[in-house]
Amino acid sequence: MKQSFLTCRSAEIYCGETPALLRGFGLGGWLLPEGYMWQMEGDIDRPRRMEQLIESLCGKEYASSFWKRYEESYITRADIEWIAGLGFNSVRLPVNARRLFRFGVVKTEFQTETLQHVDNLIDWCREFGIYVILDMHAAPGGQTGQNIDDSENDQPELFINPVYQDQLCSAWELLAARYANEPAVAAYDLLNEPLPDFFRQYNDGVLPLYRRLIAQIRVIDPNHIIMLEGAHWATDFSVLDDMTREEAARGQIVLQFH
Repeated sequence: MKQSFLTCRSAEIYCGETPALLRGFGLGGWLLPEGYMWQMEGDIDRPRRMEQLIESLCGKEYASSFWKRYEESYITRADIEWIAGLGFNSVRLPVNARRLFRFGVVKTEFQTETLQHVDNLIDWCREFGIYVILDMHAAPGGQTGQNIDDSENDQPELFINPVYQDQLCSAWELLAARYANEPAVAAYDLLNEPLPDFFRQYNDGVLPLYRRLIAQIRVIDPNHIIMLEGAHWATDFSVLDDMTREEAARGQIVLQFH
């Protein structure tokens, strides 16, 4: 598939004038290692706790070198070449906002080491004709209150503290500004699996946050598809009931279910 910006129309994704079916891999465990992938469930089930364990056992200097080697070797150009060679055409990259961004009082900035891994991946994917879906897997404060979002206090604080929503918006603004003109990026997946059922009391905050993010991204980037996920592990789309088909069509929206 020759890469150009993907678009949505007539309930399908298109590459130019050709319908496109995205078939690919999730690059889970790379820039957001999860406990179950390491067979470390229980107390050591998310990145911040895994980082704390390694540092407490081995010291800060070793821990720093460990994560550097881990991230440099977990996914490489050879992996993307292999994926393309199998006939797949996309990858989904989960990112951890805590590791990719530095949230200051005045402004948000990229953390350069993590950003370099994202840029490298996009370069490799462009080389081999693979699309990249950028997935906000761990939003500021946490959108699920579970291990998968690296939450600090086992609460979906993204939907409790407005400061975290401001941080999420600033993060997506930075991503949109950086990749607005990059056709190898297929889509922006705004929020992975927000709000499991046991936090459904916050469900009415999902669509307003999505709308805010979409509006701010579109000021910067009119080009990319935006992916929205339902609540409860991306299975409950009732949180989007107030979004009309016309609104979704204008926004180049794709719904993603898990």
